[in-house]
Amino acid sequence: MTQKTVRARAIHAGYEWRLRLTVSGVGAFPAGATFRAQVRRDASQRELLATMATASGTIERQGEQSFDLILPGVASKGWPEHRVLIDVVRTDLPTHQHLGFRISVPVVAPITQDG
Repeated sequence: MTQKTVRARAIHAGYEWRLRLTVSGVGAFPAGATFRAQVRRDASQRELLATMATASGTIERQGEQSFDLILPGVASKGWPEHRVLIDVVRTDLPTHQHLGFRISVPVVAPITQDG
């Protein structure tokens, strides 16, 4: 399987970030499927910055062809400006299945601070 890297709109550190992923093909995300995504600065880094999952409500299925990734603001609070990588794995199958893409997302420090 070929790995595809896609770019996404920036994460503003300390603020909620959402991204809707839509794919072509019937039944790509069937009802009852579960997913997990991890956020790291680099694919080779062991340090995990955040995890999103259907179990925690931070991955929400929107239908057979799309789901939303939701990174709560508290998860990115204090992150310096840089770029992060995210990939997604389907976890309800006997052998977990990587979905074959990763998302490259810039992180920016917002001018207006929360609170």
